[in-house]
Amino acid sequence: MSDSEVTVKRKIEEEIEIDLEKSAPLSKKQKRLEKKGKLPVEKADDEEEGKSKKSEHGVWIGNLSFDTCKEDIKRFILAKLGKSEEDSDAVVIEEDDLLRINLPKSKVTKKVKGFAYVDVPTAEKMERLVSLSEQILNGRKLLIKNANSFEGRPEKKDPTDTDSRVLFVGNLPFNATEEMLQDHFKSCGDIRRVRMMSFEDTGKSKGFSFVDFYDADATRKALKGRLYKYLEGRTLRLEAGEDRSKRVPKPRKVEGAVADESQSAQKEYSEPAQVEDKPAYTENKESYDKPKRSKEDRPYSRKKPGQVLASAQRASVGIVKSTGKKMTFD
Repeated sequence: MSDSEVTVKRKIEEEIEIDLEKSAPLSKKQKRLEKKGKLPVEKADDEEEGKSKKSEHGVWIGNLSFDTCKEDIKRFILAKLGKSEEDSDAVVIEEDDLLRINLPKSKVTKKVKGFAYVDVPTAEKMERLVSLSEQILNGRKLLIKNANSFEGRPEKKDPTDTDSRVLFVGNLPFNATEEMLQDHFKSCGDIRRVRMMSFEDTGKSKGFSFVDFYDADATRKALKGRLYKYLEGRTLRLEAGEDRSKRVPKPRKVEGAVADESQSAQKEYSEPAQVEDKPAYTENKESYDKPKRSKEDRPYSRKKPGQVLASAQRASVGIVKSTGKKMTFD
């Protein structure tokens, strides 16, 4: 038996040990991200269990200064709501009652975002914290409210719920035409017209246009449908445009006339302006038929453009003989 055959048998007989508890080795892509510091680090289960869970009774503290830290918030709460001899019946908050103080920071600037979350064990202590609202910390008046209360926030509006009959279409290919858009949106409803924005010199599309429908239901159908978001391999940007037909013109302000709120703006435009009557003519006053002075007779009348330059004194263009004395130096 040759030496090569013996070595092959030894390799086959060797056992391969695999530790299943160890993590899988990093791939080439993960190694590149690790060098750049962009590889997300997986948190261990023990660390997650060790962290305190979020309590149901928490407050949101806003309008914090950017140099505020967790110790400032803790000292502020304990100083205001700690044990005091004056009000012994009030709810007291101690250091052990502050279960969690979360002070979010920006990933870019590493500074405080201006708000924090503080969790306490009971609802009574939460209400006690809310009573500290409008108190001053680091020169700023704090805004404190229940962390689970979303009152005062603006409601999220559905972009597809619109009453506009105009559809804005963006991210169009530059070879797009009006006929192409009419064929693309004809299943939504009757199209009134397509306003394609194009360059004056080349006539090519600028990459966006407006589609006017006869009904707002067609606009909502185009916004909700997935088939209308793709054209010529490009993802279109669809939004509800401004419907100019629903604009209400502002009433004109007329001296001596009072606008009635019950009247519509169109009626105010159609009505003639009220003008006060001229005073009656008397012999003591000058007559209205007195001839008016012309513009030339007025002392401060404005001259026509170019009249000042036409009458301005101009320098002579001829050659003027020198009248100076010639001086010589020895």
